[in-house]
Amino acid sequence: MLRYIFLFYSFGLFAQQEAEPMRQLALYGEQIMLASEREGREEANAAFKELLIEILENSLSPFDLDFSEVKNLSALLSDDKQVYIFTWILPDLPGKEKFNGLMIIRRGKKKKQDFALHELDDVALELSGAPYQMLSAGRWYGALYYQIFTVKHKSDTYYMLMGYRMLSDQVQKKLIDVLHIASDGVPRFGAKIFNVKKLMDYTYERPPYRLFFQYSARVSASFRYVPSEGMIILDHLSPPENSPPRVWSFYGPDFSYDGLEFIKGRWELREEISFDSGLRQPTPQNPPKKDPRTGKVQRK
Repeated sequence: MLRYIFLFYSFGLFAQQEAEPMRQLALYGEQIMLASEREGREEANAAFKELLIEILENSLSPFDLDFSEVKNLSALLSDDKQVYIFTWILPDLPGKEKFNGLMIIRRGKKKKQDFALHELDDVALELSGAPYQMLSAGRWYGALYYQIFTVKHKSDTYYMLMGYRMLSDQVQKKLIDVLHIASDGVPRFGAKIFNVKKLMDYTYERPPYRLFFQYSARVSASFRYVPSEGMIILDHLSPPENSPPRVWSFYGPDFSYDGLEFIKGRWELREEISFDSGLRQPTPQNPPKKDPRTGKVQRK
């Protein structure tokens, strides 16, 4: 028997005591996003998390569950169906949001319901040196994940995670993180599989465990694995001409592309690749200049 927690608000959003579990989860999700008071959002968030855990634990086939009705939830199933990861945001001021996460990892192939459930605890605001740290479910660099895909090298399997979070009302961040499962079944976030020293004006002091991209909160930029290309395609970020470097609130796409290619267990950077996004893009205010001799984009 599933247990339900029902919160009663003045507008009666949660008065349906016999609502079907997935629909009830969606209602809690709406309240997380819509409640005007922080206390109401936190109460709805606690109810949402508990009900999500109950749905997973009581399902005979949790890896087959469809969460598309729950609009505030990112539910990503790995292509080998071994990992199902759930992330969502508890809204607050830009850069102060709390990121929430749950993850189930399959333990056996014979019984579909044989899995380990891990709660992800967001400690991103407390971390220093985040690019260089191996993290765990209890010490997680919180993000709203929008893509998961798998790469393998020899006996190692890496679950690549593309995520997003705001840093402030002026700067947003996307990241590429890595999940791998240790031999004892314990999940770890981060791995030294990036052969990247400098990426879009950010210099890594040593081999990083994850990659970050920071840019203006006023623009859109795409960082996504494209199977047909066999690469992670990156919008190249740069500041306008004559702007100071590393002031991330000025950075945005310059309409050129870089790529990351997985070769012999490492992600290798490929700069200035040719890629047709299929989208008609507006002319930038400060279009990139091309070297008249090589035809390549001149980057700062």
